Amino acid sequence: MMHSADGRLIGTDPVRGGSVVEPDGAREIDSTSHDDLRSRALRSGSRVRSTNAAVTAMIDVEYAARRMLRIPRAYVLRRVERDVPERAWLEHFSYSRAIYAFLSARTVNPDLIVDFDLNERSVVIDAGAYVGDWTATLTQRFGSAVYAFEPNPKAFVRLHTRVAALQNVQSYEYGLGACDEKRTLTLQGPGSTIYDTSSTHDHTIVEIRDVASVLDELGLDQLDVLKLNIEGGEYDVLERLTATGWLERISVILVQFHEWIPNAHRRRRKLRRILRQTHSQLWNYPWIWEAWHRSPPTRAETLRYDT
Repeated sequence: MMHSADGRLIGTDPVRGGSVVEPDGAREIDSTSHDDLRSRALRSGSRVRSTNAAVTAMIDVEYAARRMLRIPRAYVLRRVERDVPERAWLEHFSYSRAIYAFLSARTVNPDLIVDFDLNERSVVIDAGAYVGDWTATLTQRFGSAVYAFEPNPKAFVRLHTRVAALQNVQSYEYGLGACDEKRTLTLQGPGSTIYDTSSTHDHTIVEIRDVASVLDELGLDQLDVLKLNIEGGEYDVLERLTATGWLERISVILVQFHEWIPNAHRRRRKLRRILRQTHSQLWNYPWIWEAWHRSPPTRAETLRYDT
């Protein structure tokens, strides 16, 4: 049906050897409280973003520095891994240790990013559905109800065609964000984004909807899985969900954080601290994919829910 717009597993590092694991969250320094972020996001979520240029013209200095430091490693591994089938993945993630760990985990469990405890009664949001690969895999395995969102008009045509025959999947031609707004989308295939309009790629105007409003309009009161792969928009969405009390109503959060967004490291650290208040980390491959599961209710909460 179409609606228009109006970890922690361990892998092996090929250079240094040994395991690849992100440092424990307790070492991440961040003083932002849940209430502080909620207050700030409530204020920002109610107003439309200003022009794209102010955001997209910025290049994150920290990200640029990290990329420079990775150049020697990437140079060596590019020669070593010349003929491997995962070459595109390795190039995209600059031959990071995390991508080797992720690919190793996928060798053990090819369904890693859909391997959750779901059934035909489960409700799932796929934000950044692109052409529907993840949605199709998940629905074929579990038969869950999926709401798939994709603002890229070219990708949406392929998405809608792919899921049109699936009665449990609904597709929407707009993106999810912190507020309702029109934004310029740079068309770069699966990497299409509203956060980089300086690119020489083609551009188009798309609609972004307030994620909290959309969930309310759909009549949902909780989610079994929220998958976010929205090329930088994940920060705004998670901050908005925190602000509106939605975060704790989501059982599993599968998110790809993007490192090239200005202040990405700081914002990710804050969001991970917030997530730890309501969720437990299932596994984590930094800047590739990480999965969080809502923590079991306390005994007091269980008693309250039973009354």
